[in-house]
Amino acid sequence: MYARRVQKVRYNLYHNGTEGFTRIELFLILKNLSYYFGDENFEFLQQYEVNYFWSNYTFNYTSLLSGNPGYLISKPILMGNIIFVNKTNKNVNVTYQKIQRNSLDISDIFLIIPISKKGLCSLTNRSNIPIEFGYNMIAKCKIQKILEFENENLTATDLCRNLQNVIFDYWPLLKSNLSSINRVVGNFGNANESVLTDWTTILSNKTPNQILNETVGNFTDNNTTLWCNNMITNLKIDIFHARVDFKNLRNQEKIFGITYNFGNGKKLKFHLNKHKIYFEVLIKEEIMFFDITSERIQKFIDPPSFTIRLPYDFFYPFVKVGNKGTWLSTPGAVVEAGMSTNNHYDRRGLESPENNGNNVTERI
Repeated sequence: MYARRVQKVRYNLYHNGTEGFTRIELFLILKNLSYYFGDENFEFLQQYEVNYFWSNYTFNYTSLLSGNPGYLISKPILMGNIIFVNKTNKNVNVTYQKIQRNSLDISDIFLIIPISKKGLCSLTNRSNIPIEFGYNMIAKCKIQKILEFENENLTATDLCRNLQNVIFDYWPLLKSNLSSINRVVGNFGNANESVLTDWTTILSNKTPNQILNETVGNFTDNNTTLWCNNMITNLKIDIFHARVDFKNLRNQEKIFGITYNFGNGKKLKFHLNKHKIYFEVLIKEEIMFFDITSERIQKFIDPPSFTIRLPYDFFYPFVKVGNKGTWLSTPGAVVEAGMSTNNHYDRRGLESPENNGNNVTERI
């Protein structure tokens, strides 16, 4: 059987001390379960979390980590923006890359998507859905606005592209410019914004400008209806991660890449009344995690093979020096060897006739 059950419940309680609570937020994480009907041994773990916050509390989001170093399950994905900085050094202009994160803007710090409040999209520092490591999810909400425009010279295509930009505003995955996606993701849960190699650039199947260039529109019904073609309302985010060894720590979760896949364009219809557009559209986000950890392979080393020629190699690494029978060994080596044989050999490896045929043990 298949069923959707609540896997995690989180309460955020905001208060003013003795004045009581001012706002309460409830977050539910659902999970699809499959089990056999009548299976009495089926177990399902649920998690409950309660957080208390002062109403006027200001978060410093950059101080929050998601692991040390590897990501922890259910912790948010670290995000940042990559910018280019020009600096003059000895009359030479140098351009270098830098990671920028606004500590007061949660959309700059973590990967978030809009939350649905009574079916309508909401995206603020207090109202959002953080993408938690390891949890696949699908979210939907409706953008409902009345947009005013004063410029009567705007074409239908111009208006449609403005509406597409409104959708982009609810996807804080796009920052600064529309020609490219300059968002980066932290490789580990403790990625340092001052270390460029701690971050990985996000890939996408299209740039925002490409989407806007493909968006066209036209008026009908005496300019009271606006038709927009190739409007993008769906976004799929694929996150690729694996367990790796980091220094002396094993099985640390590391993100190797994130891709944005914009859905197929749709033809949407909007109503116009003088200088107002009644904008209503349903947007959808789908987040999928892919574990690309390679299987560990045990490799056994072949035993060493030695080619020994007795008796010359028996006393290696001892070396005879001078005529007084002084023996030296390699530094740090103290060797005690014993040999029992039917024929006695002196230290030069030559047979001694006076001891021929007797059992002799010589200790060095």
